Amino acid sequence: MTGSNLDTTESGISDAYTVALNTVPDGDVVIDISSMDITESTVSIASLTFGITNWAVAQTVIVIPADDGKLDGNQTYNIVMSINSEGTTDTTGYALLALAPVLVTNAGDGS
Repeated sequence: MTGSNLDTTESGISDAYTVALNTVPDGDVVIDISSMDITESTVSIASLTFGITNWAVAQTVIVIPADDGKLDGNQTYNIVMSINSEGTTDTTGYALLALAPVLVTNAGDGS
């Protein structure tokens, strides 16, 4: 994964990170993605799917900021990723993998 500490702004500046697998799986690996604070941001895609043909191809997740309308200053929260056990058919160990969160700071705009 690239881009583990991201910065966005309530005025609309987004940020992004990429995800790829380190080793070839023997089936599909599905990674679910979500924001832990939807009042601060959403993500461009709800899940990523990697397989035997695209396991090393980096896929981009864009963090889209939200203006919560509060005078709350900068807010820090996580984008979480987890292996979707129902969609993952790989048997090489990806189903047991715990994925690190992506830390995001959404800068307040004072509105």
